[in-house]
Amino acid sequence: MKKPILTGILLLYLFLPGVLTGSGSDDFRLSKAKAEAEVELGLDSSERRFYRPNLQFSFPLKSGLIFVKMMYDQRISSRLQGEVDFWLKMGLRRAFVENLFLEASLNHMCRHISSEDYSKILDLNELIGEVWLSHNNYRLGLGLGTYLGGSASYKGLVLLNFEFPKILNSEFSLVGEVKLLDFEEILHEIELFAGLSEGVDLFIRNARHYEYKNTTYLGIRLKSDGKAESLVEHLRFRWGYYPFDDVYKAFASKEIKLEFFKTSRRRVLFSFRGIIPILESKGLFTGQFRPERLRYPLSMEYEKKAGDELFVFGYWRYEILMPIDVAEEFSSNLGVGVGMRNLPNFYRLSRNLRVEFFAGYNFGHKYDLGGAAGINTLKKGFNIGAEFHFRVNPDQLKIAIDLFCEMGRAVKIRPFMRWESRSYSDHEDSSDDRILFGIQFISWF
Repeated sequence: MKKPILTGILLLYLFLPGVLTGSGSDDFRLSKAKAEAEVELGLDSSERRFYRPNLQFSFPLKSGLIFVKMMYDQRISSRLQGEVDFWLKMGLRRAFVENLFLEASLNHMCRHISSEDYSKILDLNELIGEVWLSHNNYRLGLGLGTYLGGSASYKGLVLLNFEFPKILNSEFSLVGEVKLLDFEEILHEIELFAGLSEGVDLFIRNARHYEYKNTTYLGIRLKSDGKAESLVEHLRFRWGYYPFDDVYKAFASKEIKLEFFKTSRRRVLFSFRGIIPILESKGLFTGQFRPERLRYPLSMEYEKKAGDELFVFGYWRYEILMPIDVAEEFSSNLGVGVGMRNLPNFYRLSRNLRVEFFAGYNFGHKYDLGGAAGINTLKKGFNIGAEFHFRVNPDQLKIAIDLFCEMGRAVKIRPFMRWESRSYSDHEDSSDDRILFGIQFISWF
């Protein structure tokens, strides 16, 4: 496949005049920024569990949109060992004529394995130009692509996407993607799902991914669409770069927080987070993005309003720590405790002064203390602020100071700079100090 062909498609896409646009599709064109989340859970044909969270932020343009999508596909055994495919997709989509769209995207993919030695890291970058035809009853996409860097030896691909929602007015839908690599190898992902409600799907999916065997997946998908939006408190994604550190290159985390039984005085909160520190390897845009571990903090809180500026809560938190690409067992810890805050969510800039504090017992390392304080402006379009965070237990002390600005409406965009320090109690003079530059996306529901 010739790269000039793809380059021509991308140039056409980028410079096509907006006056040629048509009415298009609601899903493909937005009037305001939007955040979406999906979480899949189930079993595969190798009798392993899989976990597939997917978070996307979309920002409208005059005749299209920009989107950022983060997803990882994890297959794990009963010992929490298995492959993890990380995907980061960034792209632009623009209307051409009525129901016809052009899309350009850069997709980064890398595969790692939890709790197992793995030196052959699969790492690739797809650069794709695609034409989409979108109607109420179907959506079709045809694209060409090439590869930029990475460990894979592929040169080009042809891409076919299709979506057939609510076939014959039933609750069943069919979606799929087929990739032809170098006109020699075929990859695919084809899924049939039944929509139980606007926010819940049951699905069966057959897929063959890069350098991976053909596998069938059966599971349930929870989505933030439709009525399920009333259960989502916020979606949050953070990414940062350590410019002066010899150990870590970058950091990424995503959070989905749900609220149940909400009244004017109380609510129950469930938080699902994924935290990934990425090891240093020859700078930001060179070398592999190799995660050190996967950290899953899960928590439940019962919160009750005790005053105009006082909210008290009880919590339990369970944290799983999975080493990546090394033969080390996973570890976990469980904690319970109480806390207080002066607003429902510390990260929402609804007060000039924000505070939060918690204290409890941890079954892995005895006690656990932590908290945060923040100050900020309260303007509609643009705010600046600073935050202080700390957490201490018998093993270590963590401190962080953030300076940030925040802009946006439906989706808040928060560039920040952080200084963080860790001190360890297992031996003397054991401490780490780091500078992090990053960006955060937050959407409140």
